[in-house]
Amino acid sequence: MPDASDVLRGAAGAVVAAVVAGVAWGAIVWQTNYEIGFAAIGVGFLVGKAMAIVTGNKRGRQLQVIAVLASVLGILVGKYMTVYFVLRDQGADIKLVDSRLMQFIKENPGSVFSLIDIVFFVIAVLYAARQLEPTTSKFQRDSS
Repeated sequence: MPDASDVLRGAAGAVVAAVVAGVAWGAIVWQTNYEIGFAAIGVGFLVGKAMAIVTGNKRGRQLQVIAVLASVLGILVGKYMTVYFVLRDQGADIKLVDSRLMQFIKENPGSVFSLIDIVFFVIAVLYAARQLEPTTSKFQRDSS
């Protein structure tokens, strides 16, 4: 069972992994000019793995919730960067950190998130959560 320090370390590790994975996903899009939607699964995998490493393979519901939230963060970072590169390549005069980019995403969610994206996102967060699922022993200690 994770204690408070495990949860804090896990959250920090998960957020760092999520941002790094999201940026890496964006860099892949930038270099290949191709959006790889299943990279979202990699985000979930890396977040779950990072949490497991920094917590010493602790498991628990708290860690699962944090992993899911961090995975969503990483996926959103990756999608944000993807939209940025697509719009920039289409000639839009925008910066990476630009309120107009957020406005575009809010006004055009259907062009940013496809059905297959949603499928990959669900798989990603389930994968992250599964890695940290509490385990129960099939063996009981002899109390005698």
